[in-house]
Amino acid sequence: MNLSSVLRPLSIITIIGALTACASNHAHYDGSSLSRSPSLATQRMKCALHPEECMYSGPYEVGEDIYAEEEAKRLNRDALRRFRRSSRYPSAW
Repeated sequence: MNLSSVLRPLSIITIIGALTACASNHAHYDGSSLSRSPSLATQRMKCALHPEECMYSGPYEVGEDIYAEEEAKRLNRDALRRFRRSSRYPSAW
């Protein structure tokens, strides 16, 4: 076992710990009460490690599901266009 294989996980654990400590020390005012909330970086890290904890499972507003589907289609078309433009071997799509 070399030194880099030990230092890499240790540094990741240290960064996560520092982000968690920083997030827990800051209060966030949400307009009605003073509450503690994790920083954006900590929230992104949590969602990257455990995406199921960040999924919304409540009811949608009227028409929101249709909007989400249309927006996903648009984003997929845009990504496909960018992919085709960057492709080495363009085809006649």
